[in-house]
Order: sequence, then C-alpha cells, then structure tokens
Amino acid sequence: MMKSNKFLFSGWPLLGMVLGGLGIITFSIAWLNWDFQVATFFSQSNWAFGQNTFFVWLYSYGAYFSIGLIVLSIIGWILSFIFSQWQSYRKICVLILLTAAIGSGFLINGVLKPYWGRPRPVQIEQFGGPWEYREFYEPGIAARGQSFPSGHVSIVSLFLVCVFAWKQSRRLAISGVLFGTILTISMSICRMAQGGHFLTDTIWAAGSMILTAMVFENIFFKENPKKHFQKIPLWGYAVLILLIGGLLFLTVRKPFYETVIYTVPEKEKISSLVIEVSQPISANVVYKKILSPRIVTNVKGASWLTYTPTQIRPLYQKTEKTGFMFIEIVSEGNLIYMKNEIIVELPLAFRKNVSLSFISP
Repeated sequence: MMKSNKFLFSGWPLLGMVLGGLGIITFSIAWLNWDFQVATFFSQSNWAFGQNTFFVWLYSYGAYFSIGLIVLSIIGWILSFIFSQWQSYRKICVLILLTAAIGSGFLINGVLKPYWGRPRPVQIEQFGGPWEYREFYEPGIAARGQSFPSGHVSIVSLFLVCVFAWKQSRRLAISGVLFGTILTISMSICRMAQGGHFLTDTIWAAGSMILTAMVFENIFFKENPKKHFQKIPLWGYAVLILLIGGLLFLTVRKPFYETVIYTVPEKEKISSLVIEVSQPISANVVYKKILSPRIVTNVKGASWLTYTPTQIRPLYQKTEKTGFMFIEIVSEGNLIYMKNEIIVELPLAFRKNVSLSFISP
C-alpha cells in the first residue's frame, strides 16, 4: 500500500494530477466568467492601478531576478564539475536552465504567445480595442493578440522550480518557492492591472513552468538521480536537439497580426479616394451612417526577425472644385508572406458622389 501511494504522488502520475488541477481551476474561472470580471475591475480606472510606481518598476525589472537565478545556475553547474560538494546541486541547476529555455523561451514565448491568438484585455472590443474577447481555451488567429500565456509571469515563476531541490537543500527549496510565489503573484496582479493579461493567462504561465520542470525531472533524473544528469538516453538527446532547433526557428520566424484604423477628418471634403497598398489585398466597401470615411486595415503574415508596423499615410490635395484623397498603406520587413484585408467604410452620401479605387505600387 505504501508503494502504491508513493507511485501515485510522484513521477508521471503526479504530473498528471498537477495538469488536471490546472485544468479544473482555469475552466472553473472561465465558467464563472472571472477572467472578464477581473479585467473589468481594473479597466474601470482606465488601467491606472497598473501604472503605479511599483508595478511600472516590476514590469521593467522583475525579470532581472530570474536572469540572476539563471546566471547562478550556470555558475553552479560549472562548479559541480570542479568541486565534489557542488555535485548534488547539478540537478537543480540543470532543471532551472532547461525550464527557462524550453518552458519560458520555447513553449510560452516561442509557441503559445505568438500562435495562440488570444487578444489582451486592452485589445478587446469591450474595452475599446478592435478584436473580440476569447476564452483561454479558444485558439484564434496567430499573433492576433499575445495574451495567452503571460511571458513576464512565466519567467519570474522560474524560482518555483527550486522546489525540486528539496532533497539537496530544504532551505534553498523553501526560500526559492517563497520568493517565487511572492514574485509570481505580484507580477500576475501587475500584468492584469495593466490590461496586458487575463487571470487564466497568469495561472497557465506559472503552471506551464512547473509542468516543464516536472517533465525534465521525470525524463532525466527519476530512474537514477545520483547520476546528476551525467547519463542521458539517446532519445533524450534527440528530444533536446529537436527542442533547441524548434526554439531557434520560432525565434527568427515571427507571425504578426494588426488592425490599423484611419478616419478621414470631417473637415476634409473629398470627391475622389485612392488607396495604394504595398502588398496583396482583399478589399470590401461598406456604406454606413457615419460622417466621414474610415479605412480599417487588417494585416496578417509572418516575417524573419523584423517587421515594421503598418502605416497609413494620408495625402489630401485640393483643387478649385474637388478634393482628392490619396492614402498609402505601407508594411515593411523581411516578409515571408503577408495579406492585407481592407474595409473601407463610407458615409451613405458618398455612394454617388465619391469615386474609390485601389492601386498597387
């Protein structure tokens, strides 16, 4: 019976329990609509609470605590090959480094954030943004919001990995988890108060880091923990190579999605509207009960490393009798592909009085 309980509360079964617990908690939050309610609470002051001095400092410099932990882990790993008394710390040093690189770097910032497509609170229609609200379990269009999960919370929760040093040093494990918990909760409140993330984004960020550490702990240290990462199965090296390769690829390939809106000033009386677009487009013209024309541009695609946000450059030219409006829509960068979707919203009075055309450069 004791062996059965030990098996249940360790290794892969424990990982499954943690994953299940995260699922129950976050789906309950979605069912209770707490994501939206918490965001609504902070939005009532126009996200002012998130701009206090402490949160601004934490947002800017909080990650440096974890960078310091990463540097110490590298030093500790090197010392473990030089001094015998440091060998027992090799495991925790490697776990911290792997979790930082694969958990925060690859899984969260390389895959989930850019590709999951969940808009941030400040980007949804209910709070004045251009996009619709999505639950955490509803994947959207890649790069159309990078709310899920939180990158800042993921990196500061790296301290929670210190729990795996329990057998080597209980003082290290307790102090690391205590500091990590305070830092993780503080950063979570900070990012929610700034309108950058929902509650479930922060929970899954910290949870993903713990799960990543548990996966590596089970793969490399469970069967023979005294080896301190010196003996790795061949398939383990293959997994590491694939993960590192994927990390490098996703680091240089950046999806993007943005909505750019330009409203023609009411004072401008135009009779001709010409739109020049630097990339292929799909265009739609809609007539509405509005006072002046509005150009809504949805730009999506992917680039290598760099992408310059789309710019709408208006040029208004008057003649004695008519007004000519030329609008240039420019997107630049090392583009892999791009697609522009343009919606031109015109007042009903423009249906007969204004001509509209699209041209390519």
